[in-house]
Amino acid sequence: PSIAVLPFDNLSDDKEDEFFSDGIHDEILMQISKISELNVISRSSVIRYKETDKSIPEIGKELGVSAILEGSIRRFGNRVRVTAQLIDAKTDYHIWSDTYDREMKDIFEIQSDIARNIADTLRVELTSAEREYLEAKPTDNLEAYDFYLLGRDYGGRGGDENRRIAIQMFQKAIDLDPEFALAYARLSRVHIRLYWNYYDRTPERLAKSKEAADKALELNPDLPEAHVALGRYYYDGYLDDDRALEQFAIARKSQPNNTELLAAIGYVQRSQG
Repeated sequence: PSIAVLPFDNLSDDKEDEFFSDGIHDEILMQISKISELNVISRSSVIRYKETDKSIPEIGKELGVSAILEGSIRRFGNRVRVTAQLIDAKTDYHIWSDTYDREMKDIFEIQSDIARNIADTLRVELTSAEREYLEAKPTDNLEAYDFYLLGRDYGGRGGDENRRIAIQMFQKAIDLDPEFALAYARLSRVHIRLYWNYYDRTPERLAKSKEAADKALELNPDLPEAHVALGRYYYDGYLDDDRALEQFAIARKSQPNNTELLAAIGYVQRSQG
């Protein structure tokens, strides 16, 4: 089965919470990409449908998918309401939907439950390893998670200034939770992008990227994002194709449909000729 996860609508009273709804969309997309039997459309391909007027069948035809997930997020105080609907891309019929009205501390359980329900509805059998990956919580500190999502938001905007703000956000997340391996992995990625894009071609920037990737792996040796970070370090820092592909291959075992990872593998392989 193939699926596209459309950007989630932000229904929060505070429109500055856009980073939160965008971040949860990215996290759900990442969760679903861990399911080997699902073909997942990349974030870059679905982001253009944010606030679109196109119908589900139109979008489904353009993306070539059999199912589409759409939803909304509203955060108020220490509570969050997430609605999710899985729709048949051809018939426009809802084949699964749910509303999660929970405390913020349950946000990771909500993400995992959505991914599991998608798999069940599309009759995809999860392996024991996939179930374990889906149930893993990146942090118990919700304030740290907010800073992590802000870091992803600023990092995704590109440019020198935004990436330096992203570093600050990831560092705040780490300060609040020193065992937040995923934040270290993302921090490593931002450092190496500053180096790769010639904003800071110093040995110190390279060292910071390596240090953060190593720390992520020390905290969680099986974290695929940490292996992606180390792979990017080897390629973007040293054009070391072999070591980069070695790390990407490890990450792909647990994220077989991570389109960002697959694109990185393709990029390195093309550079090899």
